[in-house]
Amino acid sequence: MISLKTYREYYEDVMRRVPGIHSVRVVNVDQDMSDCLKSISSDELPVLFVVVPSAQETGTDPDNVEEDNLCLIFLMDRMDMQRRGPVRVLEDTQPLVESIKNVMRGDRNRGCCLMRNLDRMTTTPETGFYTDYSGWSVSFKLGTE
Repeated sequence: MISLKTYREYYEDVMRRVPGIHSVRVVNVDQDMSDCLKSISSDELPVLFVVVPSAQETGTDPDNVEEDNLCLIFLMDRMDMQRRGPVRVLEDTQPLVESIKNVMRGDRNRGCCLMRNLDRMTTTPETGFYTDYSGWSVSFKLGTE
């Protein structure tokens, strides 16, 4: 299982390396994200939500436990139906989500401890999220020993 502290610190570092992301929030359940979005200020947007990963054991050898960590991140920004609708938010945030994925791939290729076993990423547009937010989700697996 991934160390949550290491996971949080990794994405705080990603925020520093990808200009345009203004905050990182670690959330555990849907309600956490909803509560954060209700209280978030506009200077914290776009926000990168990092969902606490779940882990699935992949091996049967008790001396060599391996797990796939099922990971999910969201890059979200506020929309305004009169001036900035969901498609515009997707257009504005797409370069940021691509930069995040490129940082993760680069870290994998450099053998970064956390990302060295990064599996394929799936990127999904998210519109009308909690009514006022749109952006992107990225799901992926990270293998750990």
